[in-house]
Amino acid sequence: MTFGYNVLTNESDADIELRAVEIDDPVNVELVHALVTPTDMETIGVWAEWPPPYGEDDLMWSGREEAAGATIGPGEERGLVLGLEPTTADEVGRSSAIRVTYVDDRGREFVAVATTGILVASGRDTCADL
Repeated sequence: MTFGYNVLTNESDADIELRAVEIDDPVNVELVHALVTPTDMETIGVWAEWPPPYGEDDLMWSGREEAAGATIGPGEERGLVLGLEPTTADEVGRSSAIRVTYVDDRGREFVAVATTGILVASGRDTCADL
């Protein structure tokens, strides 16, 4: 599945470099892709499949890059797009948060935590039976 709901904003006056993206407390789900995309406060969204149904001519998707190693300039925003896979069939998967590790121009490491919970309902037609 694609989870592209979060926006990363560099509010400092220098570049930051993303080092890692992780999901906290995963149950029946694993993170298999972490990308950043150009954004204007629009996001890729949430989709049942990976990759999301965007073509190479779409500005956000065509500008994607691996999150680890990506640089975000001062005042810039980037969309965070996660590719997630269930680890067991027909079980609900979940994660309690998204954790992004980054470094500033002085090499200091920071961790930003988005308390966005994620549910992955594999093998279900609707969310009604969660």
